[in-house]
Amino acid sequence: MKVRYIYSACIEIETKDIRILTDPWFTPGAYDGAWHQFPLIDNPLEIINEPDIIYISHIHPDHYDPIFLHKIFAKYGKKPVIIPVFENNYLLYKAKADGIEVTPIEHSLYGDTHLYVVPNIHGSASDIDSALFVSCDGVNVLNLNDCIESAQHTAKLHSIISRHCSKLDLLALGYTGAGPFPQTYYDLADPELEFKAEQKKQQFFKRYLDYTKLFPAKNHLPFAGKYLLGGKLAKLNDFRGVADAYEIKAFDPKAIILADKG
Repeated sequence: MKVRYIYSACIEIETKDIRILTDPWFTPGAYDGAWHQFPLIDNPLEIINEPDIIYISHIHPDHYDPIFLHKIFAKYGKKPVIIPVFENNYLLYKAKADGIEVTPIEHSLYGDTHLYVVPNIHGSASDIDSALFVSCDGVNVLNLNDCIESAQHTAKLHSIISRHCSKLDLLALGYTGAGPFPQTYYDLADPELEFKAEQKKQQFFKRYLDYTKLFPAKNHLPFAGKYLLGGKLAKLNDFRGVADAYEIKAFDPKAIILADKG
């Protein structure tokens, strides 16, 4: 199995049977023009290999990018797009409105490759996220995307993973988090802002470490949530409480930091 990092939550997972592209976000200006890639990837279609299947973890626009999905289809033809199964499946309805055919799945088998899409259920109407587990010929990868720990989700993942291995080969997991706090809650001259930004960063480091304990793996790939604010919001970049992936190396020797653009 080969895992290739492209940008943020976008990776390619390639087995002998199938190549999976995850969460390809490359249209600048997600979240009403606020989010941008940095450094800018001028032509991601020159970097991304032709996928056999595309996995979208959830509806957030740095994961679900309908404009770029249509560009993939224009170059390679329509590809199957898989999403999680939810009772209230907002992504399903949004994709239909965007002219994108998606298939909610829990498990699919492609040759010897098992794909599991496991919804992250907390019991809230706003449950949207999911994890992807891929297993082929004794090699096992878990992609946690932006999932927030819940006992139900963890138990479900453990029940699936235990059928295939006792220890993952690669755990791809978030190391940072977005949102308007603290940068839009404080004046830029407020000394509390810098403290709150660092506090937020450390909270996400703890979540990262908690997940590494829950899902033992030989290697860790800190990924997702990578962006810069653009336009009039650019002045807030230093106060988002968003870490650089390389900071993980200070406390996690298993972390593999891969360069952008594959």
